[in-house]
Amino acid sequence: MRHFAEYASQSLGIRLPEAHTRFMDTYGNRLPEDPVKTKSWITGLGSQEFVIGTTLAFRSSFPDLDRGRVVIGYASIKTIIVNRAYEDIDEYL
Repeated sequence: MRHFAEYASQSLGIRLPEAHTRFMDTYGNRLPEDPVKTKSWITGLGSQEFVIGTTLAFRSSFPDLDRGRVVIGYASIKTIIVNRAYEDIDEYL
């Protein structure tokens, strides 16, 4: 696969920090495409495809999302209160 910096730049239109792109070039192929359902050696972090795909999905759902924000993984389920009712939501990094 091409270098992650190039992939992210072409797909997302932003330049990611070098530390993150270097990490993804080295270890990204060992991370799962679905860190929600698949455990990995680094809890929650997703593969290159997860980062790009999930970020693009968030951008399409939240048009005002800052373009510099990138989804890199899945933290857990978080419980919030909406209209006095408990709701479980997925929390992404």
